[in-house]
Amino acid sequence: MALPPDREERRAASRRQSRINAVPAPLQPAVIGFAEHLVAGRDRARRTGTHPRGHATLEARLTALRDFTEFLTTRRGKPTGPSSMSATSKRSCTRIPAGAPSI
Repeated sequence: MALPPDREERRAASRRQSRINAVPAPLQPAVIGFAEHLVAGRDRARRTGTHPRGHATLEARLTALRDFTEFLTTRRGKPTGPSSMSATSKRSCTRIPAGAPSI
């Protein structure tokens, strides 16, 4: 009996989500954006016929990011959230629209 073709995709998405859920809440939006970037890159590689990154690679990157955020917030005592960012950091974290002129 063959498994449904999207079963592995669903399982991988579930594993990615569990890693994202383990990230401290103030940093989750950034990690979600990074995860979306990874998945979009994999999908783009599939469409163009190049070698897409595997589920294990994406999960390893999210695991490393989860561990790093945990280290920063618990062991280093770094504050998280918008109030802890300098004005320069806030500007560098804002998204720049595609095609926008550089300053």
